[in-house]
Amino acid sequence: MRSFCGTDEEVSEGCKRSKQQASSSKEALEMLGKQFIVIVATAFIGGVGAVTYSWASWATNTLISVDKKTEVIASEISYIKLYMERDYGYVPRADETASVKATR
Repeated sequence: MRSFCGTDEEVSEGCKRSKQQASSSKEALEMLGKQFIVIVATAFIGGVGAVTYSWASWATNTLISVDKKTEVIASEISYIKLYMERDYGYVPRADETASVKATR
């Protein structure tokens, strides 16, 4: 038997081993807790990165699509304007005030 913590109290080897096992299991639990925190943080950062990448991809594709549609519409308007001027002469601007007011 050994003395415990400098006291006269005697502690058996079996008791000492169980205290060591308890402290090592406590350390193991702390290590698992740290690993869990690292895993959760990594998953969170990965999730945020995936969402950000998806949003950026969607926004880029949408802006490119809108730009293409705008270009097509601009060319169609130019084509229509050209033929209207050919058939009807000069076409006044659409933002000018009309000489006749609409009434009910």
